[in-house]
Amino acid sequence: MTMFFIIDGYNVIKSDNSGKLFAGTLEMQRERLIKLLFENNICGKNKIAIVFDGPKDMSNWAFPESEFTNCGIEIYFSRDGQSADDRIVKLVGESNNPSNIVVVTNDKGIKKRLAGTGSAVQSADEFLKKLFLKTEVKPAIPQENFGAQETQKINDEFSDLWLKKR
Repeated sequence: MTMFFIIDGYNVIKSDNSGKLFAGTLEMQRERLIKLLFENNICGKNKIAIVFDGPKDMSNWAFPESEFTNCGIEIYFSRDGQSADDRIVKLVGESNNPSNIVVVTNDKGIKKRLAGTGSAVQSADEFLKKLFLKTEVKPAIPQENFGAQETQKINDEFSDLWLKKR
């Protein structure tokens, strides 16, 4: 059965309380979420819509929607006074089969508005956890790589500190 995941984009991004997964500017965070979904083939046979608040700024947009159509990812930006919440509710309402829809959000207002539609709601936290279990996700900030000699020196220093070697 094909599922349709509707992702509350900024809500998922902001659920990363550590700031390690979605670091940088808002644009970088948006791109990171899209790349994670695309690179980890989260789609499979499923369809994904990511909804962001605000108008799409074409001058800075690095990901044309057509780049993701093979994977079934659709990217929406709210506009003309419509919030991302309104767009999400509209997408569910337009569906012929809302029981195949999973909305990914921590937003209690959206959950309340979707009650009784037949769609399911998954928390952003749970969604990210499942994404992490599916594959090893690297942090957004590149980590420094140390050579064997540097690593041993660090280990020795920690050993001296923690084990009080003398």
